[in-house]
Amino acid sequence: MPNARGTLEQYLNAARCLPEAVTASLHPATAAEASIVGARLDVLHTSIRRLDWALPVAGATIMVTVRAYGIALAPIAVCYALLVVNCLFNEWLLTRRLSRFEDSPTGTGRRARMLSAMTLVLTFAWCILILSMYHPDIAANRLFVVLILACTLGSLSTMFAMHMAAAAGPILVMSLSLVAILTLNMVWGRLTLLPIGALYIILVVNQACGMHRRFGETRRLEQEREGLIDGLRKAHIDSVAAEERAVAANKAKSEFLANMSHELRTPLNAIIGFSEVMREQMFGALGHSRYREYSRLIHSAGTHLLGLISDVLDMSKIEAGKLELHPEEIDLRDVVGECIALMRDRAADAKIDLTVDVPDTPLFLCADRRAMSQILLNLLSNAVKFTRPGGRICVRAGNRNGRMVLSVEDNGVGIPQADLPRLGNPFVQAHNQAGIAHTGTGLGLALVRALAEKHRGSMRIDSKEQVGTTVTVEFPTSEPMTAAA
Repeated sequence: MPNARGTLEQYLNAARCLPEAVTASLHPATAAEASIVGARLDVLHTSIRRLDWALPVAGATIMVTVRAYGIALAPIAVCYALLVVNCLFNEWLLTRRLSRFEDSPTGTGRRARMLSAMTLVLTFAWCILILSMYHPDIAANRLFVVLILACTLGSLSTMFAMHMAAAAGPILVMSLSLVAILTLNMVWGRLTLLPIGALYIILVVNQACGMHRRFGETRRLEQEREGLIDGLRKAHIDSVAAEERAVAANKAKSEFLANMSHELRTPLNAIIGFSEVMREQMFGALGHSRYREYSRLIHSAGTHLLGLISDVLDMSKIEAGKLELHPEEIDLRDVVGECIALMRDRAADAKIDLTVDVPDTPLFLCADRRAMSQILLNLLSNAVKFTRPGGRICVRAGNRNGRMVLSVEDNGVGIPQADLPRLGNPFVQAHNQAGIAHTGTGLGLALVRALAEKHRGSMRIDSKEQVGTTVTVEFPTSEPMTAAA
């Protein structure tokens, strides 16, 4: 009982909403609604064209069948002629007039009203033809007419269900015709099938409503999908444009810094040089002991600033493609010795043991000597910076499987695993080395990686927190390097 009551309420609600649904299907208000109605009308258009050819053929076949019952064909022929004329007129409208409507809410509304009128007139013509074949005294004919009306109601409701206004009129006409015939038969005491016919009409209407609803939902989902695709396409275009702008801006920045090399380094070199003269008192005493200390601080700060600027400028030159490399055959052992000599005092001041593990045989490599020194000095500087007093740093070099391998190993604070993938990118540093001073630009490892890649090499970082870090740089001994970055 509750299910029956719910079903009845559903039908009553649908009946109350029917006028609004019919109006909406004839007068779409927005472009989105017009798109959905337009898709429904495309299906309806195809259905009408099929009926324009199928109904005349079916009508002629039925006339031949009815002729066997001995019914006069003159009235039926007139109704059949009206049906054929209506179908031909529909074809003319569908091929000549409807193609001119634009895809807008107004144009779609006009097209919807015309197609709905065509379905209604076509259904009237067909019902008149079928009803003209009815004969109350021939039982087979009465049953034949009922079956034709029932089958037509089912097929037309399915074909026109996509559009509410186009389906409502034909279904109403066919239902009234079927109910009229069944009622007439029941009054005469023949073929009392009215309850079954009413149930059949309810089932057909329910099926048509379900098809209409499912088609609308499917079309709305398609619209949402198309909207998402358009949004993704627009976002991709915007992303590509933003990336191009970012690349252009980064290139302009790199070119600017690379071109500013002389302007930045020249005054710094002058500051460092004059502060060194004052610190050493080459032209006599400064007059007060603090002046010598101040000149030492100026020299130290200038040297530090020059190192930072040099890293930035070198990275900018690499990114701008303006860093010139001068390859020559060098012995990697000599580079290691020179860098160790430069860093030994700094390591000693930090109370760090600096050792070397290289073979006695030469380690010849075709590379830029300054770049090799810069790679090793950056690695040693990082190792000293992140190793606590009493720690150990070991520099290793050797030839392994046809590749020259240079590594710097320390037992410092190590690097968190989460930071390892980011290191080696410009201006990136690890941030959780508690108690360790780590001032700088974050370009050291980026420069090492970039210079290694310009030599057709690679850089690898292996580290574990509170255990230590090993940075390994490998170079091919047989492949040529890039002479100009």
